[in-house]
Amino acid sequence: MYGDHDRAWDGWLAAQPAGHLLQLRRWAQLKEQFGWRSRLVTLTDGRGGIAAGASLLLRRMAGLTLAYAPRGPVVDWQDAGQVRELLGQMLAASRAEGAAVLKLEPNLADTPAHRSLLAGYGLRPSPQAIQPPSTIIVDISLPPDAILAQMKSKWRYNVRLAERKEVRVRAMTRGDLPAFHALMVATGQRDQFAVHSAAYYDAAFDLLAPEHAVYLLAEYAGAPLAAIVVALAGDTAIYL
Repeated sequence: MYGDHDRAWDGWLAAQPAGHLLQLRRWAQLKEQFGWRSRLVTLTDGRGGIAAGASLLLRRMAGLTLAYAPRGPVVDWQDAGQVRELLGQMLAASRAEGAAVLKLEPNLADTPAHRSLLAGYGLRPSPQAIQPPSTIIVDISLPPDAILAQMKSKWRYNVRLAERKEVRVRAMTRGDLPAFHALMVATGQRDQFAVHSAAYYDAAFDLLAPEHAVYLLAEYAGAPLAAIVVALAGDTAIYL
């Protein structure tokens, strides 16, 4: 169920620079269709608005229930009082849901300073990472030529070749999803990585597009060549 509190959280999260797609309640709704449960924990400010919080995912694994905050919590990490209050509420909520473990993967760069910061709140490093520990960030406020100049020469060549050959990129409709599924399966088989079911990508489209994500399709002479899902939360667009 996606209620008023969930909508308020997603609206607040979208305005936070450190907000992340995986903390959206829409994302939790997606995971709930595929074996997870979820719970939202929030702190309010003096005016009744949201000040900080976390969307928790819960799942039974190896006989234990895991509570997991992907790229969360969303909190002012320099405000020790706020952090401690929120962590306390997250622990209480996790225990109330029967969780034995609370795992956080906050939206912080993996640096010695941040590791020290997290340790100061009593958090211990986990030997297993669920989300990628690092990523590449591209400043898209720059002019297109400046972005291209940062790329390898082969990448620049391929981008310009696609333009010359009149490859076109457009936002997908739901009717394009079978082509997206076929591309995902072919790419997964070629590069030997697992892909989700068609039902998963369909559900993600219904929940996230167009407000939080866009499915893009590259075509040549009407034939699909490639696809990408780009999702937005906070000040960053994320290539899934």
